[in-house]
Amino acid sequence: MPRFDDMKAGYTNLWARMQVVRVEEAQRAVKGILEDRARYENVEQATGVPWFFIGPVHHRESNRSFAGVLHNGERIIGTGRKTRLVPAGRGPFASWDEAAVDALKHQGLDEVPEWTLPRVLYEFEKYNGFGYIKQRINSPYVWAGTNLQQPGKYVRDGVFDRNHMDRQLGCAAILAKLMELDESVAIQLGITGEGEDASRDEEPGPFTTIKDYDTDALIIELTSRPHIEHVQVIYRKPPGP
Repeated sequence: MPRFDDMKAGYTNLWARMQVVRVEEAQRAVKGILEDRARYENVEQATGVPWFFIGPVHHRESNRSFAGVLHNGERIIGTGRKTRLVPAGRGPFASWDEAAVDALKHQGLDEVPEWTLPRVLYEFEKYNGFGYIKQRINSPYVWAGTNLQQPGKYVRDGVFDRNHMDRQLGCAAILAKLMELDESVAIQLGITGEGEDASRDEEPGPFTTIKDYDTDALIIELTSRPHIEHVQVIYRKPPGP
């Protein structure tokens, strides 16, 4: 499984480049999440997982239906049945809240030490699975509805369709609009201004001179740093004959 520390800079850079393209749909989703915020906060109190993580996942898994479990959207609440899809065998559950607590703890989300923006994005993708990495596309579970979405989706467990364009909203699009409507979310995630990470205000680290890198290594180094979106390399002919 990919480690968070290895992916943190990548999520930060993707977020900096992201634009929500299905704006009205995202706004409608956010309106529903805010209406149900108290339910999500109840689960947050039991798990420590922020309500603004739970809401987008709930929208993604069951279109915010409280009849569907947070694990995978199966409508088994109050039926006495257990989940059949991944993760199979969970339950039965008498209430959505009970199922949600189980789903989050089953994923180990109650043990996340700090909920920063890149950590939220990492956990969104982890919740659905990292299978899109080997397909070399951005996970639609996270990025659908933004300019970073690409064709391709696992249409069911283990079955990838490269031509399928996911019509569901991704969690990042929803989170971005949540931040716009509730500034407390951005504050909790350490975001200031127009989506800028609060770490931008920290003291700069030591400078690295270009001579320490060949060209390819320099580009990799620069593009892995937060807030750098583009690198332009200009070749100049050395002076002299």
